[in-house]
Amino acid sequence: DIGCGAGINQIILSKLYGIKCTVIDRFEEFNPEHNRTAGDTDTVIKRLNEHSIRVIVGSYADINTSDFEDSFDVVTSFDVIEHLTHKPKLFLDILNNLRNSNGCVLMGTPNQQHIINRIKSLFGKNTWEDFDIWFDCENFYGHVRELLPSELLKIGNFYNRDSSNVDVKILASNYPFKYRLKRFGYIIDRLLSKISSLSYYLIVKF
Repeated sequence: DIGCGAGINQIILSKLYGIKCTVIDRFEEFNPEHNRTAGDTDTVIKRLNEHSIRVIVGSYADINTSDFEDSFDVVTSFDVIEHLTHKPKLFLDILNNLRNSNGCVLMGTPNQQHIINRIKSLFGKNTWEDFDIWFDCENFYGHVRELLPSELLKIGNFYNRDSSNVDVKILASNYPFKYRLKRFGYIIDRLLSKISSLSYYLIVKF
């Protein structure tokens, strides 16, 4: 996983299913001054190591894919591409090059045209980062560009053009509804997740 953050997904996969995981992240968001509830950088890395997760500290841009003796069955990255301030091709190339010949990539990102954004727009609300945060921050780490389902499919088809091993798919979720509206939210999630253009979160598989 590239951009693992606290590595919750990998801890679950390793502890419950015995899956061998590798994570790559700068871990700067866990610097002590941020006072994160997950702990500081050393605490987060130690926790990952305790669950037999291989940790590589650094930027994905510094990865030399040829350094890996064996490619990966599944390469994942969630909530990263929308933060990139430069062209995403390097990032996407690395994701693609890390998978083996029978492997796949799972990349997740918020959907710019999801139903919550549509409702906000109707009431004249900006769908992007809070204005004051963007206006006053010294270094902006928010979303630079969110994508549409059609754009994710375009990415998936581009990187799958020479392979017939994996079908390009969009997997959709509306998890904010599930957490905020409880039982009723599960019903909304099941209904809207069948319509990717209205879903809050999208994962492209290629």
